[in-house]
Amino acid sequence: MKTKAFISLIFLSILICCKSEKEKIFEKSIVGEWNFDKFIILKKENNPEEPPPLPFMAKNGYIFHSDKTCIFKPGFVSMIEGKSREENQILYLGNSTKYKIKNDSLKIQNLETNKWNNYKIVSITSDTMTLQKTEDELLKYYKTNYVINPNENYDKIIVSSSGCYGTCAIFDLLISKNDNSLFFGERYNSKNGIFSAKISKDLFKEIENSFKKSNITKLKNRYSSNWTDLNEISVTFIKDNKIIKTVSDYGGEAPDEFRMSYLRTNYLYQTLDLQNKKEILPFQSIGQVSKSNKLIYFEKSEIFYLFYLLLNGKELPAKKISTIYTLKGFGKNDEETEIKSDGRFFVFNNRLIDIGFNFFELNDFTNRNLD
Repeated sequence: MKTKAFISLIFLSILICCKSEKEKIFEKSIVGEWNFDKFIILKKENNPEEPPPLPFMAKNGYIFHSDKTCIFKPGFVSMIEGKSREENQILYLGNSTKYKIKNDSLKIQNLETNKWNNYKIVSITSDTMTLQKTEDELLKYYKTNYVINPNENYDKIIVSSSGCYGTCAIFDLLISKNDNSLFFGERYNSKNGIFSAKISKDLFKEIENSFKKSNITKLKNRYSSNWTDLNEISVTFIKDNKIIKTVSDYGGEAPDEFRMSYLRTNYLYQTLDLQNKKEILPFQSIGQVSKSNKLIYFEKSEIFYLFYLLLNGKELPAKKISTIYTLKGFGKNDEETEIKSDGRFFVFNNRLIDIGFNFFELNDFTNRNLD
């Protein structure tokens, strides 16, 4: 009996030791940055293959650290339903959480449910990770190694959301490396209105680097889904007052890293100390811009950049200018205001604002390529 017990104890010790070695291998291999690749649906008898979720709902990524913390790139959010659809809110819960590995199981703490999401680790190689989410579903991730160009720098980044048929947030957010940032929430935000805010240089650099992983200048100008009634996000990158690049994404069709970067900024305003912005203009938004009665096309984030420039422009004594451009502005009660401009000076209600440079000539909107 003693011999059998001794053998059993040795066998159990070996088993525990093997499990510990397996865990150590997984813990070492998982450290790094991973992006979602694809779903794999396992076929079973008498159980037809189910289609995977819509692509724009599936894309995500993780950054696993050796100290058992990880970053869920899009961030965790929670939906708070109001008495009416207009009062529905999405609250940002952060993107930093904990993880642990036990035997062949990966557990990630979900900040929304405060529970641990459990995945079986099928395999982790130097460039691929396969997790089993359910009995019939595998998740495949690929490891990323980004080279960030230190010479690619921006002064401002603008993210705008158009809204959708449901309760997608409608907002504009401009963040600046010099702290002078602006948020305009229209609908379905936890705060609506015009607010100024400050962000640290480190936070701006973090967000900028996140976008730079997607190779900004190589992105297409527009991405579009075949689905209808979806949200459209436009992101504009500014350097020395000039629009370097604007990318519009309808329905989440942009490359993964770009999409996860703007998802990170969608709720950034909830983490900032927002200060009410005293309105110095008789409008809250610019509806359209024309030159010689011909409309000039803007993405939402670009028109917000012009709005930002007007809010921060220098007011001068009114004077007559050569009218080249006509802008239509809309106030709180949807009243329309017409603004005349030569590109640098903007006149309305016998007031004149100087933004310091010719906005339209610098960005050459009339000859832009929208493809």
